[in-house]
Amino acid sequence: MTMPRIAVIALGGTIASTGTTPSAGVVPTLTAGDLVKAVPQLINVATIYAETLLAKPSPHLDFDDLLLVRERLDRLVSENYDGVVVTQGTDTLEETAFAIDLCWEHETPVVFTGAMRHPTSAGADGPANLLAAVTVASAKSARGRGVLVVMNDEIHAARYVRKMNTSKVSAFSSTPHAPLGVASESRVIFSGQVPRPVAFSVPKAWDSGVEIVIATLGGSMKLWEHLVVDPPSGVVVAGFGGGHVRAEVASLLEKIAERVPVVLASRVGAGPVLESTYGFVGSEIDLLGKGLISAGDLPPIKARLLLSLLLGGGGTREEIAARFSDYVQWGCERPLLP
Repeated sequence: MTMPRIAVIALGGTIASTGTTPSAGVVPTLTAGDLVKAVPQLINVATIYAETLLAKPSPHLDFDDLLLVRERLDRLVSENYDGVVVTQGTDTLEETAFAIDLCWEHETPVVFTGAMRHPTSAGADGPANLLAAVTVASAKSARGRGVLVVMNDEIHAARYVRKMNTSKVSAFSSTPHAPLGVASESRVIFSGQVPRPVAFSVPKAWDSGVEIVIATLGGSMKLWEHLVVDPPSGVVVAGFGGGHVRAEVASLLEKIAERVPVVLASRVGAGPVLESTYGFVGSEIDLLGKGLISAGDLPPIKARLLLSLLLGGGGTREEIAARFSDYVQWGCERPLLP
């Protein structure tokens, strides 16, 4: 039987981190080849090509790195690899995976994975995660599902996955949505499907000027006032509850939205921005009426990435609002946890 050809592309992160002394901490030092060699069971799953593209802690990744990763993934697809696994740090894994997923039009599966415990710690989870990720990337049933995240034997859609804990091996979750499936022994079991909208075009450059501003109880007005005078290229508001802010902030957001796109998300972490429930000043009805764009169920950090992509592609405010609306509607079709 012909083995699937899988490329393992390493970007750094905890999964590749070692150190000489406990007090100095660990840093990314291992190559993709090192990671693969640590999992001898891979020989029974796929023919592996290993490449170290970057060796960074994931907080150091930026938009230029995203474009580099995307370019490399395109070349691997053109070289007829059956799947690609990307290893990186978990701090920004949900963002990188989502950003690539937004403009991934290929059938070839891309699976992101990492580790919560570095290789020299007790119970290091990197080898098991890599084995599960390669197993998923090798599965024919993974084709056409976009970018996936595999951690702790669970398969997540990049659109919904979030890091929910700073240190547990079970840190990644799609709550309130169910995982797409699991990797069990040599089997890949999918129990769900995320609708796939038409992929966005890859921008020449992501717009790094989009800022997230969080609504807080009793917070100062200085930042909001500054945004009126000198707005960034785009703003994502992480509002209270279903998408709410205090009355004084609402009037300033209207002025900001006249100049740049302003997206309304929720700081809660689960559930969509409401549309037609509350009518007070600063409610979702008021803010959407003032020209803010609903993020739907996208959390603020993912809404920022979508806005950055659309601005990088030269979209107008009207085009951006339409694209957000279209994308959000696709997400509404995903079943929740029972």
